[in-house]
Amino acid sequence: MFPASKSNKMISDLRRGSKFRTPAACGRRGLTLIELMIASAIMTMVVGALAVLSRAVQVGCDYSSDHGEAVQHARVVLERITRFVNGATASSEFPGILVLDRTEGGYSFPDTLVVWHPATTAFDPKGRPRFEELVVFCTSPDRPQELLELTFPGNTGMVPPLADPVAWSGALDGLIGLSTTRRTVLTDRLRTASVDGSDNAASRRACARFHARFRPSDQELAAYTAGDVAWNELPWVQNVYGPSGGLRQVLLRIELQLAPGKASNGRAGVTFFDSAAVYYVVDK
Repeated sequence: MFPASKSNKMISDLRRGSKFRTPAACGRRGLTLIELMIASAIMTMVVGALAVLSRAVQVGCDYSSDHGEAVQHARVVLERITRFVNGATASSEFPGILVLDRTEGGYSFPDTLVVWHPATTAFDPKGRPRFEELVVFCTSPDRPQELLELTFPGNTGMVPPLADPVAWSGALDGLIGLSTTRRTVLTDRLRTASVDGSDNAASRRACARFHARFRPSDQELAAYTAGDVAWNELPWVQNVYGPSGGLRQVLLRIELQLAPGKASNGRAGVTFFDSAAVYYVVDK
C-alpha cells in the first residue's frame, strides 16, 4: 500500500502525462504512401528547377565567353589592318591601297585588301610598288573562316597596273601557294555563308568586306583632265590644294563578321566596323 500523498502524486502525474505514457504514445508515427509520393514529387520538381537554372547559367557563361573571344579577335585584326593602312605609301600610280573583288555565283565579294607598306623606303615612291613591299589581307582559299595576312619577301617584281584587276587576281592566286610566301592567320572566326544557299562547303564565302572611297574620285580627276571641271572646284580634303597639287584622301571602310565560338557555319555573327585613311598629294 502506498501512502495517500504518494498515491495522489501518481494520479496527478498520470493526468499530466509527465512520467507515464502508453506504448502507443511512445512510438514515432511514419509517413503514409500518399505523403511519400507527394514529398518525392516536390523533391523532383526542386531538382528539375535547379537543373534548368544551372543550364541557363552555363549557357549564359558560354555566350559571354564566346562573344568576348570574338571581340578580342576583332580588336587585334582591325588594329593591325588600320595600322598598315594609316602608314601606307601612295603615289599617282598606286594610291596606297587596292580592294580586289572576287566574283562567284554572280555576286561580287570585295574581300581582298592590298596595302603598299614597305619595310623601309619604297623602291619607287612615285611609281608602282614591288610585291615584296605589299601586305595583303584576304580569306584563305581552302579555309574561308580564316583571314590571312600575306607578304612576299624577296619578290622584286613590279605589280600590275592599277586598272588591271584580272592581272592582280591572277598574280595573287599564283603567289598565295608559293613556299616563299609568308602566311599569317589573323583569325579563324570569320563567319561564312553559302553563296547558292546549299550546304556545300565549296560554295561558302567569308563575311568580310572592304570598301575604298576616293576624294576626289577618279571620275572627278578625269573630268578635270578633260577640262570639264576647274582645279579649285574639285572636292579636295579640307580644301587643301595649291597651284601645283592637292591633297587626296583614300578612305577604307572595313566590315567583318566573326562567329562566336569555333563553329562559323549556321551561327549568327557579330559584326565589327572600322576605318582608316591614306592621304597623299596629287600633282596638278
